[in-house]
Amino acid sequence: MKFQPYLTAFTLAGLLAGAAQTSHAQNLLLNGSFEDQGGSFTNWTQTLAATGSNLSIDDGSSTLFIPQDGGYYALFAAGNGQADTIDQVVPTNPDTYYDINFWVNAKYAGADLVVTWDGNQLTHLDSSYNSGAANNGWVNFDFLALASSPATDLSFASYADTALGLDNLSVTPAPEPTTLALAGIGALGLAVLRRNRAR
Repeated sequence: MKFQPYLTAFTLAGLLAGAAQTSHAQNLLLNGSFEDQGGSFTNWTQTLAATGSNLSIDDGSSTLFIPQDGGYYALFAAGNGQADTIDQVVPTNPDTYYDINFWVNAKYAGADLVVTWDGNQLTHLDSSYNSGAANNGWVNFDFLALASSPATDLSFASYADTALGLDNLSVTPAPEPTTLALAGIGALGLAVLRRNRAR
């Protein structure tokens, strides 16, 4: 009978490992940090503002921002109230949730950013938004969104009186609710097991 707690511990640890593996799923976005070919928009479709377009890849030499990840980031600075847009079509499974993660730098304020998934707005940061000076001005945004088709468009549109940085973008399948529930049960079980041993 004494073997049972150890077997339970191993089983729970296995469940936790499986959940962790699911949460580290592969990024479905290509060139999510704009590192390809020494800094580029490879795999991204660009739609430039009719007037005032100012979209580029920066390596920090502009002194505006330091890249959040790797050596490059996307720099938006379109004027005249017209946005430059980048988007990428992501392979998805219908009726499946995806974790959409990206970093924004708007430490000078005065920039407008609209992010959409499958044509639906995830967030709108207007020109009053200021990301502040912490973490070199980079702020992480994370959204859980449902896909309705085998291919889903992720879009970032921005114009700025100043400048806005975008870096380290990812789209990953969200863990199944059952996996998350099992991980929670596993964590609770391990905590109870440790407490019983301590007695």
